[in-house]
This record gives sequence, structure tokens and C-alpha cells, in this order.
Amino acid sequence: MLMPPRPIWSRTTFGWLAYGGNLTKAADSVSVMPKDGARARLFVAPAGTWITLEAGKIATARYTPKTGTITLTLDPATTATPAARLFVETTTKGGRAYTTDAGTDTRGGRTIPLSAGQTTVTLTPH
Repeated sequence: MLMPPRPIWSRTTFGWLAYGGNLTKAADSVSVMPKDGARARLFVAPAGTWITLEAGKIATARYTPKTGTITLTLDPATTATPAARLFVETTTKGGRAYTTDAGTDTRGGRTIPLSAGQTTVTLTPH
């Protein structure tokens, strides 16, 4: 069963919004801690970026508007999930493409080895 994405976006009237998670705002970034059972899909509206994990779970995601950087913190490895499978898609006309050095290219996505602790993955626009 696919769960709906956890969008993050900014509105002039209401400020930053996130559905399905707890949002915190810092001086230079906004973070969301997903609270749904899947924790595998995220849409960052200002970046026009759709993030999907086929394996692994998002513990937190941070977006830095000034640089456009998206930082994902992934849950630790389990016996069933030793690696995350990350897909990043630009979904809007003005959206930027993102890259990461984490993991290796595999079948159109990135396979990222998970560790006993949380794993941090930085997505950089280009």
C-alpha cells in the first residue's frame, strides 16, 4: 500500500507547512520529522522535488532555502533493510535536479548502505 507523500512548502499567509509530520523552523532551514507509518515519501514543494525510498525510512528531512540543499537522516539498518533505495525526481517546470555522492547508482536510483546508527544523505541542487 502506498502512503501519501509528506509535503513541505511555504505559504506567504501561513508560513511553512508540513502534513503528516512535525515541522520545526531554524534561522536558515526548515525540518520535518515524518509521523506516518511508511516514512518513505516526501515532496519538497519549493524545490519541486519528489523523494521516494523503496527501502529504508526517513527519520528527518531538512531543507535549506538559501542553498536549496535537502538533508535526509535515515533510520539505522535492520536485518531486513541493510541499505536504502533512494529515488529523487524533479516534478515542476522550475524545479532543480538534485545529486548525492552517497551510495551507488542502481537501476535508476541510489543504493545507500545503512549503518548501526542513523545515516545522513545530502542532496545538492545543480
